[in-house]
Formats: sequence, C-alpha cells, structure tokens
Amino acid sequence: MLILTQAFNHQGQHHMACFSRYNASPGGRISLAWQAFTASKGKFEGDKSKSETAPKQFLRGFTLCITNPKITIFFLAFLPQFVVLENGPIIAQFYQLGALMVCVTLVVFGAVAIAAGSLGIWIKGSPKTQIWLNRISGIVFISLAVKLATAEK
Repeated sequence: MLILTQAFNHQGQHHMACFSRYNASPGGRISLAWQAFTASKGKFEGDKSKSETAPKQFLRGFTLCITNPKITIFFLAFLPQFVVLENGPIIAQFYQLGALMVCVTLVVFGAVAIAAGSLGIWIKGSPKTQIWLNRISGIVFISLAVKLATAEK
C-alpha cells in the first residue's frame, strides 16, 4: 500500500484536498478556477521518497497496515462465510484463508505498483505527456468550478 501511495504524485492529493475545501461560495469557485489555470504550469516531480531507505519505507507501510482497523473488520466480515466446520479446525481455516489473501494482495498490489512506477517514469520523461495531463487536469478543475457555480443549494 505504501508503494502505491508513493507511486502517485502528491500534487494530485493536494488538489483533491483543496477541492474538498471548496463549497458553493464564490471564493471557492474562483479558487478552483485558479487551480485549473495554474495546473497547466505544473511539472511532474515523481517519487519524493527517494531519501528514505527501503527498510524505513517498509516499516512505515507495515505500521500503516497493522494499525488500519478496516483490514481487521474486513477479514472478520468476509472470511467466515468460507469457513466450513467439516473441513477441520476453524482457526486453521482462517489462517489458510488469511495467507491466501496475503499472497493475492502481494501479487495484485505488486503489479499495480510496478505499473504505476513505470507509468511515472514514462510521464516524467515525456514533456508532451506532462503538458497533456496538465491540460486535462485544468479541464477537470474548470468543469468542477462550473458544476459548483451551477449547483443548487
């Protein structure tokens, strides 16, 4: 999960956080339109976590996953439907299902992280792509500003 977070530019997270502050006020719409105007001037910075060592990144990601209660709630809600009393000890079945989920998650998230990293390298190395992505971001921000301006209260 940490790799996925690092693979995506923090600038996009900043824009989404900024958008959540906008309401139907005129100042919010103007600010959103300004974001649209300045989006075309941005440059993809890539991964900002290069200064951290791999073990430190792993520890941060591990801590994040362990302290996330949604994972525990998901396992408690999802796995019991696959436990069958006739198949042996219940706890062993939970361990097997949990191990299967970990393996599948590693494969899927690993593939997504590798694809995101490759895409990030490609975007960083292609000024034309950066320009088009910034233009698309500008169009999205303008569309959101228009939506906020025309939304009924």
